[in-house]
Amino acid sequence: MSSEPEHEVDEDFVGRSYTRGMRAPTVHGSVPGGPGRPPLRIPGGPYSTTQLLTLGILLAALIATRDTWGGHGLVDALVVLGVPFGAALALRHVHIDGRNPLSALFSIALLLTGPAHGRLHDKAWRPPRPRRLRARTQLAPAPGTPPSPSIPRTPLPAPIPAASQPVASGVQALLARRSLEKP
Repeated sequence: MSSEPEHEVDEDFVGRSYTRGMRAPTVHGSVPGGPGRPPLRIPGGPYSTTQLLTLGILLAALIATRDTWGGHGLVDALVVLGVPFGAALALRHVHIDGRNPLSALFSIALLLTGPAHGRLHDKAWRPPRPRRLRARTQLAPAPGTPPSPSIPRTPLPAPIPAASQPVASGVQALLARRSLEKP
């Protein structure tokens, strides 16, 4: 027997998965209030990054184009505040293939700006260039036509006599031809 102490095996194995927590979008629910003040909660929040970007872009676009569509007093204020917040709240329920719309648009942009044939080992993959092959084909003139003076005439090989037995495969045909060619 050995003098080493035996180690006890723990029968309770615990497995943890943090994948779901890593997929959760980063949300913003409050704005820091400053020193000594509590944070201010954003109405209707928390908002994802996509919702905040949409809210900011629509708010800036509506304020910049107010001269075009505005001029109705209190209705303008309702439009400037209501449309961006309504779009941000609607984006909470919009998912493209189960993904955030901003990440889906980012993936589409990467696809459109990436290499045409994809990547291999983090480098743009380029298909190999086609190689040009040179082949020469010589056709025999039809029987009864005079030979052309520009094309040198080469004699055709003598026809091989047919085997007396029917040939079942290509290999048998090659063997029969080889046996007929030998003297």
